This record gives sequence, structure tokens and C-alpha cells, in this order.
Amino acid sequence: MNSFRELVNTPGRSLPAVVMFVMTALLALFGPMDLLILPYTQGLDALVATKLAISGLMTLVAAWGFWHYAVVRRSLTTMPAIGIAIVLGLTLLGATSRISVTALPSSLINYSAMVFVLGALAVLGLRVFSLAIVAGVSITAIGGLLLFYLVPEFGIFAEPTDHGQFIYRLGGMAHPNSTARSATMGVLLTIFLYRTGELRLWLVIVLLAMFGWTGYLALSRTAIVAGIAGMAFLFVDKMVTRRGIIVLSTISVIGVIAMLTLFFSGTEDSVIGKALDSLSKSGDREELTTGTGRTDIWAAAAEHISVRPYTGWGLNSGPVLLSAFSSATHNAVMHASLSGGLLAGAAMIALLLWNLWNVLNSSHLGIRAISAFLLLSCLTEDTVLETFPGPCTLMWFICCLFPVMGLAPLPRRTDRVPTGRTTRVGARLA
Repeated sequence: MNSFRELVNTPGRSLPAVVMFVMTALLALFGPMDLLILPYTQGLDALVATKLAISGLMTLVAAWGFWHYAVVRRSLTTMPAIGIAIVLGLTLLGATSRISVTALPSSLINYSAMVFVLGALAVLGLRVFSLAIVAGVSITAIGGLLLFYLVPEFGIFAEPTDHGQFIYRLGGMAHPNSTARSATMGVLLTIFLYRTGELRLWLVIVLLAMFGWTGYLALSRTAIVAGIAGMAFLFVDKMVTRRGIIVLSTISVIGVIAMLTLFFSGTEDSVIGKALDSLSKSGDREELTTGTGRTDIWAAAAEHISVRPYTGWGLNSGPVLLSAFSSATHNAVMHASLSGGLLAGAAMIALLLWNLWNVLNSSHLGIRAISAFLLLSCLTEDTVLETFPGPCTLMWFICCLFPVMGLAPLPRRTDRVPTGRTTRVGARLA
């Protein structure tokens, strides 16, 4: 946490740094929060009021950052920022459907969050901002685990299956999918911060154990697969070294030998069948071919989009329009299209392509890793542009905007991977 100490001890920047850090952690904590322990109410309850209060404070801080930092104002004129503004602006038109009372404020809050992220980056930098996200999702993980084991009636999310059974997932602090995404984000950022020298090894071990167990209990295949992809890009600099190539080649050879042994023994059908059954939550491999019902959800979402193709229905319209299937479209492009129309969906596609470009070409391994995780997650989840922006939305803004901000990294030796030379796949960690 050396960079945070440096900021706090810098005259004239200590107070803004503390405010930005605390606000980022609060957004990461409260954004996805949906406490099962609270009674269900319609309209304004204590949790929603708290989120609105935090959003109001965030907007004030964002306005301060906009006023004080030219880099914030300049970054808002870049193509990624304009693309995000187009998506959110179109969701404002969608709010005229009045399907959801939260559609209008949610669009405004998300735009304020984008401006806030730019200001926070200008003050904190990428590493300290990531540290604040880790602080927020750590509280989510701790709270979820405590509720899961100590108050299971509120900490366990019972998800029904098509066969009348239930899958028991960790979900006391938020929906299990949101909890799993937050935990996976915590894993990636913790390793990223360790590689940049921000966290000590003992703390990294504790955090990884906590985030890993939280993600396991939340049972989200999307988070696991996307997290593995993010991890691969976080260590891509190691993979292209001589030792990395030897390790990957050895693993590949072992895999080929195992597959050949399996086929020559004639047991491939039973082994593959058991593997598919274990990958499915309910034990029924058929759910894998439908994406756990996502194909039906996407078909229903497409029908609603066709009714209002130019304006959409506004943010958070999924719980109303898709109540027979799910509360979300389970795809970022469908989410944008349902909320703001086909043009918003097209803008979202352009932003995701920008994320893909950064995955393949960014010199920052942290940006590469998080972009890869979010990109894959967006294919099957409403990962970004939440009703209240949480860790995934905040880091998505980072991945879209940080590459065009032109911020110089802090002069730390650990910023550069000690391979002896800079490779094309990227050398800088932060």
C-alpha cells in the first residue's frame, strides 16, 4: 500500500485521495448489494436510500474532479467516453416508457460514475483505485461468508431448477452472480496489486483464499471461465518467456497423452458425460446447451426490443419485462438494446470491440486482464451499467477510458516486468 501512503502524505492531495478512495470502496460495496436479510419492499427502502445518498455524494465528488482536472474534461471528449455517453443518453429516452421508476436516475448515476472514475484516476492512479475496489469487494465477501455460515436463512440463495430441485448458492450480500463477479474481480486485482508491489504476500494469500471460497460457493460458471481468461492475460508476460513456454508445452503434451489414453480405452463417452454433468448446476447436461435458460431469455428480450427498437425501455426494465424468465437479459448488448434501443446496442458492440482491442494490444497487463474478464462476462451476464454502478461497471469504465487518458505511471521499479527486455505482448503492469 505504498502508493496510497504516498498520496496521503502529499500536501494538497491527502484529502482528495482519502475521499476518492473511500467513495470508490463504498461504490464497490453498495453497488451490487441486495441484502436478503432485509424485508422485501416496493419503492424506497433503507438500502435504496443509502445507495442514493452515496450516489449523490459521488456526483458531488465527480463535479469537483471535473472542475479541477483538465484531464477529466479532455477524457470526456474521447471516443470511448462519447460511446458510453451515447448508450446512457439513449437509455434516458428509454426511461420515457415509465416501465421502471429507477430508469432515469440510474442513467444519470452511471454517467456521474464515469466522470467520477476519471477524477479518481487523476487523483489516485490505477493501482490505488484498484486497491479501493479490493477493499469494497472484501467487505462483500466477508459479509456473504458470515451470512452463509452463521445466518443461512438469509445467506443462502435457493435457486430452483426445471426438475423441482434447488441449488444452494452464496447470496446473502447480493445475487450469487454479482457476488461471484465481485469475488473474481477481487482475485484478479489482488494478484495485479501483488505483482506491482502494493500488497504483501501474507495479505495476498488471505485475500485469495477468501475470494476463491466466496466465488466457489456462489457457483457461477461465467465468473470462473472469465476469471481464468483474465488470469491468463495477467500472466501473459510470463508465458512468453522460455520457462513459460516450457511449462505450457509440458501441460499440452500431458493433455494430449491423457486424451489419447481416454479414447484408446473406450471410456470417453462415460467420462465426457460425467464431466458435462458436473459442469451443470443441476446435474442435467441439457442446461449447458441452453446456457441455463439464457436462449429463452434472449428470445424474450428480442421480442421486447422489437416493440421499441429506437428508444428501448430504460435501465432496470428487465425485472419487469422479463419477470417470467429472469430479472436480466444476461448479455451486455441485449441489456443496452433493451434499455436504449438498437443504436445503444450498436454503441455497446463498439465499446466491447474496443475492450477486445485492449485485450490484444494494451501494454498494461492489468487493463488486459480486467478487459478480458469483463468482455467474456458481458457475453452471458448484464455485467456493466448496473442500476447502481458496482465494481464491474467501475472497472469497465477504467478499461474503456484509462488507455486514452494519457496518465503516466508512478515511477516505481515494479511497474515493469523484470524480464530483461520489453516484449510485444506488453511490459507494464500499471
